[in-house]
Amino acid sequence: LHVSPSAGIVTGSKDGKVKIWTDDLAPAAEFDVRDLGSFRPQVRTVAWSANAKRLLVGTLGSELYEVHAKNGHNVHDHNGPVLQGHCQYELWGLAVHPTAPQYATVGDDATLRVWDVASHKQVNFLKLPTLARAVA
Repeated sequence: LHVSPSAGIVTGSKDGKVKIWTDDLAPAAEFDVRDLGSFRPQVRTVAWSANAKRLLVGTLGSELYEVHAKNGHNVHDHNGPVLQGHCQYELWGLAVHPTAPQYATVGDDATLRVWDVASHKQVNFLKLPTLARAVA
């Protein structure tokens, strides 16, 4: 829950919905984080920009999205989160690519993620059938 003095209240819930309410608690906007491609869309935190035009939405999947407050569309062209990472218990496996500037990680969230060294961004993602403790 976050209150903006000029625009009302914004709420997020475990069903992945973000809702904006006016000062008199009338619904003003609603969107679903699942539409952004979230791995685990349960909303854990929301925050408004100072001008109330953008929201930061944090999810249970350790994703941080920056979206337009009016329609919930991603502010960035790439349609993915601004930041993301492993999201359950611990990161266990790490392997550096032998020739490319990349590394892979796995963990208790049952995902394999490939990262770019220079940009520090995730470049690939795979949901595994079970948690993983090592990667090579």
